[in-house]
Amino acid sequence: MAVAVATALGAGVFVWTLPDATELARKNPKITALMEQRKAEAQAAGRRHSVQWTWVPLKRIAPHAYLAVVTMEDDRFWRHEGFDFVEMKEAAQKNWEEKRYRRGASTITQQLAKNLYFGTEKSLWRKVREAAAAWKIERALPK
Repeated sequence: MAVAVATALGAGVFVWTLPDATELARKNPKITALMEQRKAEAQAAGRRHSVQWTWVPLKRIAPHAYLAVVTMEDDRFWRHEGFDFVEMKEAAQKNWEEKRYRRGASTITQQLAKNLYFGTEKSLWRKVREAAAAWKIERALPK
């Protein structure tokens, strides 16, 4: 019983400490974790770093353009809820057969979570947090 309570509390704290994805429905972020990471990398290398970007509403992007990107990046985007278990299985099989990391299986939502909140650090903990954040994003935003 104590283990179950501790697990439930730990899971609750874990989810509660994740970024609030509902904020994305109201406004675009001013900066992302990936942008901050790239700035720090440039400064560490003694290079200047400036970011110039403009948010463009989806309605101003040609439908064929964004549908092509979605198809290439995450073919089952419209059918999954943040994770593509079919793609994960296929990627794992391919990587196992080739005995090296050849391809990943991150969905567009997972890539968004990584870039917004976590940067490119390679760790199991980051991947777990990315997956949980993707789950929250899927529930907060319409596709």
